[in-house]
Amino acid sequence: MTAQDLHIVRRVPAPWRRVGGGVIVAPPGREDFDLLSGPAAATWLLLDTDMSVTELRRALASSLDLSGGPAPAEVEGVLADLASRGLVEDVAS
Repeated sequence: MTAQDLHIVRRVPAPWRRVGGGVIVAPPGREDFDLLSGPAAATWLLLDTDMSVTELRRALASSLDLSGGPAPAEVEGVLADLASRGLVEDVAS
């Protein structure tokens, strides 16, 4: 299985809210919150259901109006950042 085949989903049912062009996420068990902006916010909004990394790239290209879509390394970087914050995880496809 390649990185593009992984299915990603929000890890926890964290309360969140859109604020301007960003998203504020309050993960359970933490006193603080995460402010997501740009591609990270767009990714969070798209991951209300699990999707493959390839599907996510296509959806981000559409929602951010990027011809050709974001580079795979950029998407993987955003996903790695969100995973390090405990906000997303890969699930069995």
